[in-house]
Amino acid sequence: MSKVVGFVASKLGMWGIGIGSDERTITIKGKTRGATKAMTMLLEDMKGRGYHGGKVLISHCHNLVFADRLQSKIKELWQDAKISIMPTRGLCSYYAERGGLIVSY
Repeated sequence: MSKVVGFVASKLGMWGIGIGSDERTITIKGKTRGATKAMTMLLEDMKGRGYHGGKVLISHCHNLVFADRLQSKIKELWQDAKISIMPTRGLCSYYAERGGLIVSY
């Protein structure tokens, strides 16, 4: 995505949800407008992939508030989830972009 498209998308509150593919690339699962819809899409993806509790790592790129909100929602759905939150560094910051998250489970 070009910088101009990224700038416009961020101003409109657009969120892109990317997932790791079997080919070891990041593919776009969907696009949504607003943090609440993005969180819903993330949680539905976790359910769809068979997550039933266990370890979750949330890496955030300057968005601890959203990471905390996601942690709370995960705990509501799966009480035995063991969640760690950490800031992104290096290459992960590039992929997450400012305000983004990388969720591993």
